[in-house]
Amino acid sequence: MDLDELGAAMLKMGIKVQDDELARMIEEADVHGKLWRVTCKNRLGEVGFTLKMTVLEGASELSYASQDVFCKLNEKLVPLKVARIRGAAPFTYSIEPELPSGMWIDAKTGTVQGRPTYETAKVMYTVTAANAVGSTQGHFEIQVIIGPTELVMEHPSTIYKAGDLGLPAWKRARAQMIHQLGAELSLESVKERAMDLFKRIDEDGSGEVDHIELRGALASWGVKVSDQEAIEMIVEVIDCKEEQVREGQGIGEQDFGRVVEQLYTGHKSGADMFKVDPKGEWVGTSHGILSVQGTPPFIFAVEPTLPDGLVMDTETGE
Repeated sequence: MDLDELGAAMLKMGIKVQDDELARMIEEADVHGKLWRVTCKNRLGEVGFTLKMTVLEGASELSYASQDVFCKLNEKLVPLKVARIRGAAPFTYSIEPELPSGMWIDAKTGTVQGRPTYETAKVMYTVTAANAVGSTQGHFEIQVIIGPTELVMEHPSTIYKAGDLGLPAWKRARAQMIHQLGAELSLESVKERAMDLFKRIDEDGSGEVDHIELRGALASWGVKVSDQEAIEMIVEVIDCKEEQVREGQGIGEQDFGRVVEQLYTGHKSGADMFKVDPKGEWVGTSHGILSVQGTPPFIFAVEPTLPDGLVMDTETGE
């Protein structure tokens, strides 16, 4: 009769006992000892011996605190401990295959620890825990990795070439805008106001405004610029020729926002390595990762936030 059967039998008699309590009761009963006398006899006499039986719960349900473990090369591993095991102690633990160099398992507690000394691929390990009457197995994966070092960008220079709005006309326009909007607005608030203004002036819904409409939009904010200055603003943002702007080349909502942002912040951003094509997509040379030391895969991130329209691929770093 195993523990489950014994528990069910006791429950029928109105006695409810937990499995671990049953195991303890059986072990305690055995400590005090119960002896059985076995005899064999015939007409001339008998012989016998005293039998003492021990009832133990076999090992079962072995599991560890984590089943997917990453270890850093040459750094001490946070000990990986047994999270659960059933059965009568003591247990003896063993592991297959052999752990990476510098790591070991404690045969009495099952704890895996150490300081790995070489890089490995991910390997599935099987731990066997055994007591006097049975054994059970638990599994987990370990990979020893090298932390990322020596990150080198293919193009470490800045993407945008920024310059101060040194021309008198730009300075005057900027002063007028700050006077109208105030000097304490966040850049996000300025962008939101620019989007609202663009939607108001884009009456035909074309998604573009020309230099005349740009001039009128700025004038509604008290920012007075000439036709030539409005043309120069568009040329600066989309990097085109003045003739194209005079003939009706316009700018979309995103570029309109850039004009407002440049005026408010006092910087103009001429495209250095990137340009915007008519479809609004970035073209040019991307900034890739030349080299990085360590165990892939990597997750890349960048701070602070990149300029509008630029993104970093979190898998490649490009």
